[in-house]
Amino acid sequence: MEEWAEIIGKCIPAFKSIFVVLDGLDECEKRTIERQIVRVMRSLQTRGVKVLITSRHKDVPTGLDAEIFSFESRNSDIKTYVETELMSLDYDEATRDTVVTTIVREAQTW
Repeated sequence: MEEWAEIIGKCIPAFKSIFVVLDGLDECEKRTIERQIVRVMRSLQTRGVKVLITSRHKDVPTGLDAEIFSFESRNSDIKTYVETELMSLDYDEATRDTVVTTIVREAQTW
């Protein structure tokens, strides 16, 4: 993690703006790793780097200069997306229905 932050830090003078996007902070296996990531992001923010972090957690890491946006996917959104993606695959209707139903159901357990 420190090496990654150092590389970005060296790039700062070469660019007018730098954006870092971290998707899935909640997928860190250990809270200590999550805290380390947040510490590095906070450090980068103090140097002018714009940071976007996504997470399914409701709690927001402290110390970040952050605006909080909350949204939840709806079953209909997930269903529409999966159906669209499956159109290009050669599945029969029963298989497509099973796949869609399973994905929509499992998405609600996250």
